[in-house]
Amino acid sequence: DCRAKAKVCRMKWKLVSVSKETDHPFLNFYVRHYEVEKKDGKHLYDYYVSSRRKENELLALTHDFSTPEGILILLYSFNKEENQYYILLEKQFRPAVNGYLYSIPAGLMEISDNSIQEAAKRESKEETGAIIDHVELLIPPSPSSTGLSDEKLALVKGEVIDFSKTDREPFEDIEFSFLPICKVKEMLSKPDKYTFSFNGRLSILFLISQLENKI
Repeated sequence: DCRAKAKVCRMKWKLVSVSKETDHPFLNFYVRHYEVEKKDGKHLYDYYVSSRRKENELLALTHDFSTPEGILILLYSFNKEENQYYILLEKQFRPAVNGYLYSIPAGLMEISDNSIQEAAKRESKEETGAIIDHVELLIPPSPSSTGLSDEKLALVKGEVIDFSKTDREPFEDIEFSFLPICKVKEMLSKPDKYTFSFNGRLSILFLISQLENKI
């Protein structure tokens, strides 16, 4: 038997308290204070994390995975005359990297949203003016960066059936375009020329594989 047997050496983690270090409107910094029991005894351990949630609603306290903080939205359409699919790409200025990134529409869930699908329709219209149908949840709310944040994202796809006016925030610097799959694949193959967000790149590759199987 060449299979390696994993040794069970789990630690026992106890969340003692949480300290809020900042007070910003959309994102804050927290310190989680743990007591960790190892083979050589108990140890104190601090872990630093950012969160969009209020102090009493942190994922570490609620373990509520039912609702995401944000949604990613894959938008596509099919051109019958050309017999090919088009994918909507965004080019948006992101202050965190002080530059423009290619990605897909995304946004935060709002209290007024009754479902992830409803939020996807709202965000698509606000950012690009796209009116979408056949909205499908591809990935349920899942932690997006467990080393940095407790934020959960959901991935949705929808078919664009029409366009209306956008309703962007004052500092949302966004351009978008519908591109055929071949052009999108070309852009993905040139990271030195087209910088994609990590989540956007993976999501687009997933959509391409789905759409190509339909043609």
